[in-house]
Amino acid sequence: MKPSDYILNLKQIADIYKSAQKPTPYVLKRSDDNKCFVFIGVEHSSDPAHTMFKSIKTEWDTFLAATNDAKRVVFTEGGVRPVAKTQREAIERYGEPGVLSFWAAQENIKVFTPEPKPEDELAELRKQFSIEEIELYYFVRQVNQWQRRPAASFEDYMRHYFQPKSKDIPDSNFDFTLDNIIIIYEQKIGLRFDKNSSGWFHTLSNPTLDEYVTQRVAAASSTYRDESIANKLVNTYQSGMSIYSIYGSSHVYAFEPVFKKYIQPS
Repeated sequence: MKPSDYILNLKQIADIYKSAQKPTPYVLKRSDDNKCFVFIGVEHSSDPAHTMFKSIKTEWDTFLAATNDAKRVVFTEGGVRPVAKTQREAIERYGEPGVLSFWAAQENIKVFTPEPKPEDELAELRKQFSIEEIELYYFVRQVNQWQRRPAASFEDYMRHYFQPKSKDIPDSNFDFTLDNIIIIYEQKIGLRFDKNSSGWFHTLSNPTLDEYVTQRVAAASSTYRDESIANKLVNTYQSGMSIYSIYGSSHVYAFEPVFKKYIQPS
């Protein structure tokens, strides 16, 4: 069996949220013999004043002290972010992945993502969904992320998102424009698009729900990503590397049985 065979399913993750049985940040950690594994689940934020950033910085400093002479790597969610000029800029522009890139650059630690390549994820999702349904999910996820960065112009934010899309999917005739995706949104969701609808786009991209097609795409995407994350984290740790990583809480909940099986067996 592979590490990914032990991840929690989405119903089990939903039950954890409903029971509120785990704190946030939620930390899975093992440290011994100058090797350390730290995987932290958080509530995503782009607010430098959020208390979470103090907590994860404390864990980061502890990780550095415990692995001073060890081989180390940082894994970030959703790809590697550029290194910002300041910690505040890193958080405001890129959230937790941004601040991890900032901290790692200061220590000359390499940053990677343990997730599948975008083209591989797309190929997997296209086995179940149309390109319109997939891109609608990616869009509502982007709107949810934009709502955590109110200083950014919505149109500019989306323009930077859509510009590379036609290159990513060269075999598609899909119209990667904001006007077109809003038309698809209103057709498939059945509501007028309102970019300022608080909390709504988080709901639409919630993989533990099953009312809208975006939630079903989110579920397939989340499971595929969790499988890749589990295998990559375990294989990297077993190769002798120390790991520090931060993800949305659901991914860490999903990984916990893998942690108990492969990282910290009883």
